[in-house]
Amino acid sequence: MKYKGKKNKLNVDEQNFVIWGEVKIRIRYDRKKDQSTIMTKESGKERIKEVKNGLILLQLTTNQGNLEYSY
Repeated sequence: MKYKGKKNKLNVDEQNFVIWGEVKIRIRYDRKKDQSTIMTKESGKERIKEVKNGLILLQLTTNQGNLEYSY
């Protein structure tokens, strides 16, 4: 998770889920537009999956030993 400014304030800039050095999902938050851009890696290329209003937080869970993500 990358922050802009002080860590005490909610200043999340970007969230990543990386396995073996490869980004699986990236969420970038634009404070000025109040939008989160969700990008996933498909066929070796990072593509915008969707844009949502507000701050979207990346959530990691395990399912029978497999690490999964949601938002």
